[in-house]
Amino acid sequence: MQVNYAGRHELSTIDWPGHASYVVFLRGCPMSCPHCHNEKIRTGERLVDFNDIAQEILASRRYVSALVISGGEPVMQPEVCLELLIWGHALGLKVGLETSGCRPIPEGFDRVFLDIKTSLESWLYNPYTGDNKAFDNVVQNLERLDPNVTEIRYVVHESDPPIIDPFSPIIDMGFSIRLLRGDHTSQDYFTNFQNSVISDLNLKLEKGVLKK
Repeated sequence: MQVNYAGRHELSTIDWPGHASYVVFLRGCPMSCPHCHNEKIRTGERLVDFNDIAQEILASRRYVSALVISGGEPVMQPEVCLELLIWGHALGLKVGLETSGCRPIPEGFDRVFLDIKTSLESWLYNPYTGDNKAFDNVVQNLERLDPNVTEIRYVVHESDPPIIDPFSPIIDMGFSIRLLRGDHTSQDYFTNFQNSVISDLNLKLEKGVLKK
């Protein structure tokens, strides 16, 4: 199997808090978000044989407890995601997926990190992401995912205009939310934003995660 591959981090403690993770980055994403963190791997092609990637993961197995699949948008290569899921489990690793949810999310992951981009309004979400399929797929994924194994993430950008509350429906569905500070966003702005969400929705903050 050929993989449109962007690279890897052999050891990360950030992508899956509490786990030492090997992170695989898959190239390609249909969205064009204004604050894309991995813009350089959004387009282009670099084909690598799956077996080569699998052997790289195997070589790092003793140092990690989890495999995280990221991108780009990894679910644009669903067959690769499933093969990595199978391989990670065969090595005794927990397997997580970092995704925007802009396409259907394969089942079977131990943890899904779903990155919400803006308010959950179709008239806003699709233009913001530049992808006319994003909103419907995000909503369908939220309806299907298990809140017990899913963490919703939202990156706070100081330069963004005020948003319609995207968090209430997500909290009502039972999900937890991790707010992340975007590039060029001050700590004061981020702290005030997070405190406002906590106050408005009557949430509690536990180990960096907002929940009821």
